[in-house]
Amino acid sequence: MSELATNAVVHAVEGHEIQAWVTLVDLAIEFRVWDPSHAPPVVPEADVEAEGGRGLMMVRLLATGGCGYRHVGGGRGKVVWARLTL
Repeated sequence: MSELATNAVVHAVEGHEIQAWVTLVDLAIEFRVWDPSHAPPVVPEADVEAEGGRGLMMVRLLATGGCGYRHVGGGRGKVVWARLTL
């Protein structure tokens, strides 16, 4: 959850808030973060010299129940999600 929220804060539209949820769905914990941006989350190529940019890669590797994003209807941003199966 921390990585999804941090990514939203860093890359979302400046001055707007984010929203976060943690729910139990079909024997999995689902983490969701909404932000007003329409840009898809980007998983950059690994760069051993970079100070950051590995978070979404880690989320993808650890999300045993999958991960992704979807745009919210009416042009109201996007939700990025990840699931950890129990």
